[in-house]
Amino acid sequence: MERATGQDFSASVAAVNPEDIGVVGRVVGEAEGKMSDTMLLLEGSIGRSDGTSVRLNLQRCPLFSLFPGQVIGVRGSNPSGLAFQAREIIHAPPVSLPPQHQDQTTATATATATATTTLSSSSSPQAGVVAPASAVDQFTCPADLSCTVLVASGPFTEPNNVEYKKLHAVLDKCRHLKPDMVILVGPFVDLHHQDVGSGGMVDSFEHVFKTKVLQPLSDFCTDPTNRDVVIRMMYTPRDATADPIIPQPRPHDDLFEDVNCHLNVKTMANPATIALGGEGRTLGATSGGGGGGGGGVAGALDRSLLDDADEEMAKSTGHGTGGGGGGPTGLVVSAVGYDVIKHLASLEINRGLGGGDRIARLAGHLVAQRCFYPIFPAPLDSVGADKDHDASVMVEHDSFLDLRMAVVPHILIAPSVFPPSAKPIEMPGPLNGQVLYVNPGSASRGHAVMLTLKKGTMNFMERLTFEQLAL
Repeated sequence: MERATGQDFSASVAAVNPEDIGVVGRVVGEAEGKMSDTMLLLEGSIGRSDGTSVRLNLQRCPLFSLFPGQVIGVRGSNPSGLAFQAREIIHAPPVSLPPQHQDQTTATATATATATTTLSSSSSPQAGVVAPASAVDQFTCPADLSCTVLVASGPFTEPNNVEYKKLHAVLDKCRHLKPDMVILVGPFVDLHHQDVGSGGMVDSFEHVFKTKVLQPLSDFCTDPTNRDVVIRMMYTPRDATADPIIPQPRPHDDLFEDVNCHLNVKTMANPATIALGGEGRTLGATSGGGGGGGGGVAGALDRSLLDDADEEMAKSTGHGTGGGGGGPTGLVVSAVGYDVIKHLASLEINRGLGGGDRIARLAGHLVAQRCFYPIFPAPLDSVGADKDHDASVMVEHDSFLDLRMAVVPHILIAPSVFPPSAKPIEMPGPLNGQVLYVNPGSASRGHAVMLTLKKGTMNFMERLTFEQLAL
């Protein structure tokens, strides 16, 4: 924060000072549930404020968008030591990366015409806009890279049966469209399905997952006409065969070995970040002789960045002690398997934002906070509850390394109960409009999406197209 703004934020939140000072802290509501702008606390860090909390008075602050757990910079005064009188909210800027890792086209070109601005519509201090020294901390998306990605989110069953007709509808779309990659976000065996939740199923959850989900996916990839299609699967907290926690580990390998699953059917942790293509190669081009799971993108071009061990992430991205010899190139895609957008919508309070797209702004909070689940504490069932998406989640905040967004993606996939859409995110600073938020909708409601990246030297957002698919 201090490097980005050139201002001092070293004061304690509880320091008695009638003069203008800068502090950094976490937003805390005085009660469970949705916050009120008159009942807010600012919790300081252990190092600078000994973990002290003081009231946060926003009467003089004309512009803000806040939620519990958000880390912000605040300028103002604290005459009594008990209440911080804020005049300006400054949002944490994304970490800046070395210039050679950035897409210079992205740094200089404007976003597509659909990218609107809200928080970054003004460069005045009141807007809380932070301009990092380097323009955009996104990795290079090569000009000669083209790819197609089909995204679908569960449930994949209809309410009155477990025949997985919607999963087969997704595979039918894949046979016709031949995408380079298919990203499937659960739930696959849905705890909220009437047959699953009531205990009325004859077979075990694992048996249903293997025979109704894994086997059809493996059969699809075994077909020689589909051998270059890679399928990535992500669990959600509502999956009956998964651990109901965030961050969530990958599906167990034993489930895949039992059905001799094709190697092109891969798994991701929840959340996860992957790089598609890169090094000037076109995603989907066969490498070597191919055949089985060794050819196409499965062998070399689809690389996991954040869903494996930290050491692999460090080597892939050039962060950490491993060096890595430069960052990855390609189309960087992040995905989460829980409705963080719904949670943010239920808890956020704002003032003075005027127009703009609220969903795009909420998605921007994830990038601004560099965290895939920035809310603390996680909401209870009564907050933002929806019959198709679980509002209550168990978040292991001690596993921060698995929730952090160490690499800013080009595409952020976050399924939500809101209508399917693709929106350039809204957030302070130069990353405004430079990340595409994608909500594929629910397959059970007949929704999926197709993303296409074309070759070209223009801004990568101008190279992306979004198509809604009816299942």
